[in-house]
Amino acid sequence: RQYLAVVGINPSDAQGDNAPAPNLLASFEKDHDFFGRPEPTTLPDYMLDLPVENVTWNEAVEFCKKLSEMEGRMYRLPTETEWEYACRAGTRTEFYWGNNMNEDFCHYASLFQIRSGRKGENPWGLCDMLGNVGEWCKDNFAPYSEKDENTTQDTGTGRNKVYRGGSYDFDIALNCRCASRFSAAQDHRMIDVG
Repeated sequence: RQYLAVVGINPSDAQGDNAPAPNLLASFEKDHDFFGRPEPTTLPDYMLDLPVENVTWNEAVEFCKKLSEMEGRMYRLPTETEWEYACRAGTRTEFYWGNNMNEDFCHYASLFQIRSGRKGENPWGLCDMLGNVGEWCKDNFAPYSEKDENTTQDTGTGRNKVYRGGSYDFDIALNCRCASRFSAAQDHRMIDVG
């Protein structure tokens, strides 16, 4: 809902687990300009709670800038270190709930995403940190050394940006661990990252 309120549209390619008909978003976009900032009530309720995906890193950064302007406080993407710290929430296991996959906490190996907040929270009350939709981080992608693990600064020099958390279409639970990391070009749009 927040992305929709700031940008004016949820660019989600997925229809989610309660979609009444395929490609509803395409018909919505036909009648609404991306910059026209349609009222959030013009979207069906089930789409308002879907995580935002199909967003490039550049668009995610722009969202943070616009939100900062609207609310008068600073917002930005987290660094990898910050993201993993928030995801683990003080735990030291593969996943924040333990060392074995538990579908009560993580939505993965699926053909579609689900509404935000439907899986269990981590010890700090954050949900959807693993599975559902991958999350962009501030960092450039580079090999991750022990030295880098304790910084809140972007230490990478690569051209690709980091995203974390796995996604609904990852078939292997290992890819949804707290420590799993992935990368893509900052202008690359993916149906499972936002």
